[in-house]
Amino acid sequence: MSLAILAFCLAATLDALFAGKTTIWDAIPSGVSVCLFFVPDVLLAVRHLGSLGGWTAVVLMLVLARMPFPTIVQQAKRHD
Repeated sequence: MSLAILAFCLAATLDALFAGKTTIWDAIPSGVSVCLFFVPDVLLAVRHLGSLGGWTAVVLMLVLARMPFPTIVQQAKRHD
């Protein structure tokens, strides 16, 4: 349901931008408005994905810090 609402809102926004019913400023063409609409969202998503990857490394280091050394060696030999 949420995806359907999101798709409808996106379609309505793009339709209004390309039909000339709304603009950022009169001097900016519709194509540039669409780019300005999407590019910050994509960059934000990439930033969040990067931070999630960083947190994965932090969690891994915490798990390894609590694991006994012989177990780490045994697991490393198993995956060689």
